[in-house]
This record gives sequence, structure tokens and C-alpha cells, in this order.
Amino acid sequence: MTSLLKNNMNRENKRKKLAQLSYQVAILVLVLVSISCTILSIVIYNMSYKDMIASLEERGEAVKIYLSQYLEPSLFNEIITYEDMNTESYKNAHRTLKYVKEITTAKYLYTATTNKDGELIYHIDGLSLDDKDFRKPGDLIEIDFQSDLLLAMSGKDILSGKLLITEWGEVFVAYYPLNDNTGNVVGALGLEFPATNQYNTFLAFRNFTILLIIITCIFSFIISKILFKRISNPYFKNIYNTDSLTGLKNRIGGDEFAILFSNQNSKRIEDYINNMKLTLSEICKNNLPNASISMGMAYCTGATFNEWEKAQEEADRCMYADKKKFYNNAQ
Repeated sequence: MTSLLKNNMNRENKRKKLAQLSYQVAILVLVLVSISCTILSIVIYNMSYKDMIASLEERGEAVKIYLSQYLEPSLFNEIITYEDMNTESYKNAHRTLKYVKEITTAKYLYTATTNKDGELIYHIDGLSLDDKDFRKPGDLIEIDFQSDLLLAMSGKDILSGKLLITEWGEVFVAYYPLNDNTGNVVGALGLEFPATNQYNTFLAFRNFTILLIIITCIFSFIISKILFKRISNPYFKNIYNTDSLTGLKNRIGGDEFAILFSNQNSKRIEDYINNMKLTLSEICKNNLPNASISMGMAYCTGATFNEWEKAQEEADRCMYADKKKFYNNAQ
């Protein structure tokens, strides 16, 4: 009896350790999946963001190349003040900038130069003449834009390199130098692309990524815990580990055994089962209160091997039904 109690206590301790270990494994899987998903989402997000910026930069470069071919360098000497708006050269140049602005969906597209006092001024604005933001030739450039335009006038391409968040939305800004036939800088090209739709797309992608990570982590935690219980926990409530790994059905041995009775009736066998459960509870109530036994019975009225095998299968089904009932009541 002492040996039986000791074995039961060892099995109970092992069950608790395995239960704790299943949580540890599930948490480890959760951490690994979280880290992997986070790294992957960051990489994909950055690659997509950089690709979008590169696409906007290519659009800006295409605008620069196109206008460099159609805007004569002499225009920067011919068009200085708003009186020059009446000239054919201004009208043709304005028509070109307005056309390019519309087909590229740019918010602003204009050229800039300096006046005789060295001040930065608007040269040709691609906006419609009746637009409230339209700037005439000779209008001074706003202070906020002067530093970037001065760098462009020195021969450097100035790109924002990221989406700028402004009071009127998200934009991409670029400034390019415009050269004459000898390579000298005669003016600068300023453009601004609206990028609100792209920005909203990235916000949606970010939120979706966060949601996907959370869902993946939850499922990985649950699945890993269930799988670990099936692999490592011999107390799994539906089927013992040995049954799962060996594939043996209706086995006898280990923690399962069969008792053969002859010339018995249903009442005596049921009393035997109840008395065995009560005896086990009484023996283990102090040292192993969670100890339990599942039992099932079946009758065999024949004498052939097949009939005895069917009786064993029926008893085994009753035993597992008893086990399931016990765990359902325990919950």
C-alpha cells in the first residue's frame, strides 16, 4: 500500500510539472512568434515605404527631365516681373507647366530664380491664373522654402526623402536645379506631390500588421499548449499518451488492467466498481486527494475469441466514458 501511495504521489507531481512546462513551452513559442512577426512586419513596412518614396522621386526626376527639354534657359532672363505675363514666351511656358502639373497630379509645380537684388522670386507658376495660391513672376518666395531653393540654385537636388505631414495633408517635396546649355544653374524647379492616399494605405497596413501579430500569437499560444499536452502529458483528459503514440486500442497493461468475473450479475459488478472508487478515495484522501480511477464493464455471453474481443472493446468504451464524465464534473 505504501508503494502504491508513493507511485501515485510521484505521478501527481509529474502531472503538475508537465502542466507548468506546457505553459512555459507555450509562452516560449508565443515570444518567438511575436519576435518573428514583428521583425517581418518591420522589414516589409520599411521596404514598402522606401519603394513608395523611390517611386515619388522617380516621378519628380521625370518632371525635371521633361521640363529641362521644353523650358528655354533664356526664359529666366526674359521673365522677371508680372508685366512679362503678357508675353508669348510666358504664356507658352505657363501652359507647359500647367499641363505637366495636371498629368502628374502634382499639387504645386513652379520655377524660381533671383531678381536683380539677389532675392528668390517665383518665375512661372503651374497653377491656374485664377487659383488663390497662384504666384506671379517677381513674387518673393516664402521664407520657409528659401533654404531648400538656395541649395537647389547651388546645383543640388533636394528631396524630402519622406512624407511630410502638413496642415493640408501628407506631401512629398522636391527641388531641382535647372541648367543652361553650358551647365550653369539659371533657376530652380519646385514641386510638391500629394501623398495622403499613400499615407493612409501605410496606416491601414500598420494597423493590419499589429492585428495579424496579435491573432497569430494567440493561435500559436493555444495550439502549442494543446500539442504539448498531447505529446507530453499522460493525464490528458481524452486519451492517454501511450494510446496516442502507439496507436494501440483497448490495450491492457501499464495503467490499464482488466478483471474477469464469472457468474456475476450487473448489481454486484456495479457495487464492486463503487466500492473500489470509495476505497481509493479513502486511502488517498490525505496524501493524494486528486487520485481517481475510471472503470467500465461489459458482458460476454459467448465463448469465441471475437466475442471476448468485442466485450473488451465495450468495457474499454465504458471506461473512457467514465473518465470523460469525471473530468466534465471536475470542471
